[in-house]
Amino acid sequence: MKRSYTIEAQTEPLERADEALLEAVTDALDGDRNLTGSAPAVNTLTRVLSVRASCDASTPEGALATGMARIRLALKRAGVGAAEITEASVQRDMDEDEFASARDDLVGTPDVAARLGISRQRVAQLVDTPGRFPHPVATVRGTHVWRWGDIADWVAAGRRDTRRKRPDNTIDLIDALKTSIRRDRRAKPSAPRPRRKTA
Repeated sequence: MKRSYTIEAQTEPLERADEALLEAVTDALDGDRNLTGSAPAVNTLTRVLSVRASCDASTPEGALATGMARIRLALKRAGVGAAEITEASVQRDMDEDEFASARDDLVGTPDVAARLGISRQRVAQLVDTPGRFPHPVATVRGTHVWRWGDIADWVAAGRRDTRRKRPDNTIDLIDALKTSIRRDRRAKPSAPRPRRKTA
């Protein structure tokens, strides 16, 4: 089954890195039907070109191979064919949910509560318990802000236990039962024991 993956790649410093180059790379990527959502960027200070795009594949390895081949072809078409790609990564895209969420969405406490189907107070409880919830990326006017991808990874890893932990009452119930039995024994007079007949 094919899934959607996001490929990110960076080149070595180029001889020239300007708006004209960025426009040529953008056009070349947009013309490729195997890549979607391509977003090239150029750092004019370091002269490094970075490209982010999505492609469909059965495995992350297949996505990386396909994505890198298509990115190299786009660079060649844009006139940057000799550029060496020094960094590359692949990441599986989240399945779309009812919020059409992207991993980079910034979400506050109300959004997190709505998306997870819990109360804002429960989100606050999870945040206040160390190690139970992803760290926020920022706090704005007293409200925590997360990257949705961090929370989605936390959910996918099976760490989502958003229910409030109830204390283990097993011992308390046993003590209550023992107390009740003692109370009943004291309240009832003991019946005389029948005598054994001796022959």
